[in-house]
Amino acid sequence: MADSAVKRPALFKASHIKALSTRHRGFRRLIASLKQPQFDIPAWKTIDEAILYAIIGQMLSTRAAHSIISKLTKRYEKNEELFGWAVKTARTPGPLHGVSQRKRRALAEWHLFRMKQPRRWHAWNELSLTEFRAEVCSIWGLGRWAADMLAIFFFARPDVWPETDGGIIRATKIHFDGATPSELAPRVTGYETLASLFLWDSLNRKSEIGMRRVNG
Repeated sequence: MADSAVKRPALFKASHIKALSTRHRGFRRLIASLKQPQFDIPAWKTIDEAILYAIIGQMLSTRAAHSIISKLTKRYEKNEELFGWAVKTARTPGPLHGVSQRKRRALAEWHLFRMKQPRRWHAWNELSLTEFRAEVCSIWGLGRWAADMLAIFFFARPDVWPETDGGIIRATKIHFDGATPSELAPRVTGYETLASLFLWDSLNRKSEIGMRRVNG
């Protein structure tokens, strides 16, 4: 399993960005401050690779998750080896190679799901977002956050507003006068994923407008 590359998402059209900027003065300031958005996102080649990132990345910084995954994929070069290790150690207490028992069990549960229904995930992008989240969350260890990361970064859905993500929570507070993601949700209808990626980009780049609002 090679480390993921990055790609430029296709859903960023000038007309969509302009429309989002009219939804709230916070978006207008944010979009103006970023000028040339850097929208590189993971280019996961397989569903197994996407699941690995979605599970390992829970409650971890991007840097920490990347470090753990890099070590795992060097040790277990094939999908079968890595998920086989997770199955064998799912009941072993404590962390192994930086992966908690709960996350190893989640990887194992995904592997079992894939064994029983090898092509079920192919239909996920045909579901409504509510149905998609429900089906992903029916797999032990996968929750709303993991479902939203899969929806955005693997299935490239345009309608995902990840309210439970820590970065989105921080960014909305910074750029929208302390607002919560749920309070901002009506303003991003129709442009949910686009809004999310702008907010993440502002945190990653520590944009000038974000720093000004934090400091004053």
